Amino acid sequence: MAALRESAAQNQIGIFVGRFTAGVRTLHGSCSCARASERQGVCRGVMYAANSPAERLRSLLREPKLQVMPCCFDALSARLVEQAGFALTFMSGFAVSAARIGRPDTGLISYGEMRDQGTNICQAVSIPVLGDGDTGYGNAINVKRTVQGYARAGFAAVMIEDQVLPKRCGHTQGKQVVDRQEALMRIRAAVDAREEGANILILARTDACAVAGFDEALWRIQSWRGHSVLGSAHDRGADDPVLSRGQGAADGKLG
Repeated sequence: MAALRESAAQNQIGIFVGRFTAGVRTLHGSCSCARASERQGVCRGVMYAANSPAERLRSLLREPKLQVMPCCFDALSARLVEQAGFALTFMSGFAVSAARIGRPDTGLISYGEMRDQGTNICQAVSIPVLGDGDTGYGNAINVKRTVQGYARAGFAAVMIEDQVLPKRCGHTQGKQVVDRQEALMRIRAAVDAREEGANILILARTDACAVAGFDEALWRIQSWRGHSVLGSAHDRGADDPVLSRGQGAADGKLG
């Protein structure tokens, strides 16, 4: 198991390191809930199970240390991650597409296939699993359905990105992103699903750095976090905006 951990750390294959964004102390930022209520899983008027995957992930991210998060693609690989001693794992869309349908991560795999794979993964482990939700698989209604479906599957968090459809892996060249209005619409729909009771964290990922520059990527991250666009209160925004470094772009918080 020690060898698996060392190999994963050295190769940096499918590993995200960190707490996704600097300065994040709690996933809800300036949430108006009292700390005592938050510890009980009460937020935005919705009662959450104190030991749910989302709550366990929130607890991990409150710890004052980096979290190394190897990726998985099926139940067995998730079990190996857990048995190696890691505290969480990420279901990689790139890896699932390769393992399940033998095709590249170019938008070919469907929402149903990803959710089905995620259900098996989440049922196989006790650690929090974060899921790649790609672009949400369509318009705002599809995004809400994706978030709700991932929550029912047992994911602790879902990542929604701002690429055009069909998307391609963030590590490749030739990516394109949707305009600001559509990007905000996607995250607003994801947040609405969470507000309506889906017990899951929202990771809002932008690939704009690689194609439109750092300033555009930063604008999207700040907007998703809740600054004026998603509502006047910061706790109306995404739980965690993610800057994807991408191919040929300046360094971001995540590769």
